[in-house]
Amino acid sequence: MEREERLRALIENDNFMKTFDIELVQVKQGYVELEVKIKESMLRMGDIVNGGIILGLFDIAGSLTIFTIDGVVNGFTISMNTSFMRSLSGKKVRIVSEAKSHGKSHAFIHMNMYNDENENTAVANGVWGIYR
Repeated sequence: MEREERLRALIENDNFMKTFDIELVQVKQGYVELEVKIKESMLRMGDIVNGGIILGLFDIAGSLTIFTIDGVVNGFTISMNTSFMRSLSGKKVRIVSEAKSHGKSHAFIHMNMYNDENENTAVANGVWGIYR
């Protein structure tokens, strides 16, 4: 199964991921770029995206990224550090996620989140446990 097909199947079958409108923009070994439509249910007062949603989207992006690594059959988030640089609003969010390194049982993922104006709104670094 091709990487992109595999990720589409994960999104469609995962109870959390399928609640979002996720578009895969680019998928390759150790790299995922996706866009997510911002829905009204994701907003808090002031029409900005809730921080918990942002963390959840980073978790989704990192999880999808590990599944692009050859031989990975499953995985889980061990830790994630996030820095918010500006509030997020608009119609969509773009997330770029890249595996900076990976081994037999761990992957280190770096992610950036961008708003409609292509401004970097948040950055995250995480460690995922992986099963091969």
